[in-house]
Amino acid sequence: MDSESIVVYFALIIAIVAVTLRVGHARKRTPIQRIVLAAIGLAIAYFPLGALHFAGYLRGLVGDLSILTTAVVLVFLLSELLDTNLYKTIEETQLLSVVLVMAIVLYPMALGLSSFDPYTLGYGGLWLVGPLLVLVIVAWYWEYYLIVGCLVTAVGAHALDVLESRNLWDYLVDPWIASIALVLLTSRASVAYGKWRKPRGLPATKE
Repeated sequence: MDSESIVVYFALIIAIVAVTLRVGHARKRTPIQRIVLAAIGLAIAYFPLGALHFAGYLRGLVGDLSILTTAVVLVFLLSELLDTNLYKTIEETQLLSVVLVMAIVLYPMALGLSSFDPYTLGYGGLWLVGPLLVLVIVAWYWEYYLIVGCLVTAVGAHALDVLESRNLWDYLVDPWIASIALVLLTSRASVAYGKWRKPRGLPATKE
């Protein structure tokens, strides 16, 4: 197995373990129980399905995850396993917003809705790296370290040609993280709107 395949399978394996921890309510478990849940997740990942294990079968279904997705899942997994918050909720929301903006810029235009294909920007030049650098600096200033870490990891992995693709977009976004971002942000916006619209009690009147 080459190094590119190792990275891809690592991403899928930690995603399976992370889902297992969440489904098993790891935050409510003892440290030993959380380790057992992680071991169950690994067993599921390596469960044989014919010539492939489950992680390999899953790769055929969902494709390769981006490096940014891998970094997000890894942080989430460690948070669940260690029963601690490695990032603030606002950081997660801001990162998902960045992902959703990238997906909105990339996918519709790449599917032919515009004569301009932003995917070509991922092959080099400063048109994509420049805005990312500005975003990293701004995120660092506001102490959004989750954004900084994930973006720097993705760009660094691209510089090292960690994946088979040589396009930076494939390191930054994939349909799965984009879909998750859309669902979570829509849900949070709906909850926030519901709270804003909630009727407030009328002020007391003097008789």
